[in-house]
Amino acid sequence: MNLPPHPSLKLRSASKEKLNLPYTAKFIIMSKENINRKHWGMEQGVTGEEDETGLLGFIDKTKYIQLLEKGGIDLKDKDNPELLSYVPFEKSSFLVRESQPWKDAANPKTDFLRELRLAVAEALEIPEDDAALDKLKIYTAVGSHLDLFHGVDAFIEWEQEKEEPALRVDFDVTQKPETKTPQENTVIINTNQLADPKEDEKKYLDQIKSIARHIAELLKKQKEK
Repeated sequence: MNLPPHPSLKLRSASKEKLNLPYTAKFIIMSKENINRKHWGMEQGVTGEEDETGLLGFIDKTKYIQLLEKGGIDLKDKDNPELLSYVPFEKSSFLVRESQPWKDAANPKTDFLRELRLAVAEALEIPEDDAALDKLKIYTAVGSHLDLFHGVDAFIEWEQEKEEPALRVDFDVTQKPETKTPQENTVIINTNQLADPKEDEKKYLDQIKSIARHIAELLKKQKEK
């Protein structure tokens, strides 16, 4: 399948050699308890990986492994992998789209992604009808090669008319934004500053809207080019 080039691909680089990773494949070794835990109400000391899964969900491990095997991508021992093969950005994105934990990328099941998508739609002034809203889709990449090799935890795509490629913004969810180098068409989400909706729902929703406005601005700039 031919995929449209990503506008920020030229800014990304990664070794095409196989990498030895002490943590290796998150989609293999993370427990269901960690995958399903909510970001809200977690004990102090929550890791960045748990932040990601609570906010963004987690790819469908079974679908993902099947796609890797079908594509001949080396996983070594699936029960205890010691090495992962590099997968290019666009193919990594395709694998993520096909391995979502929910049926419809226009209806994600985590509160954060669902609320963020609707806020982006509002910021873009997308008409409130099913056909128009269905063109705005949001994907979790947590536990995928896109996450491990390319630093993308999730992304949103706004499908365009006819042959035009979808517009896209990537998300990098982190507890340490100061360690990140800004990339084109990428939004860094600092979980340390994100309010708990159970404690301050207004602040949380205001933050969602602020992030959404930033995403919408990036999408609009792409559309104007």
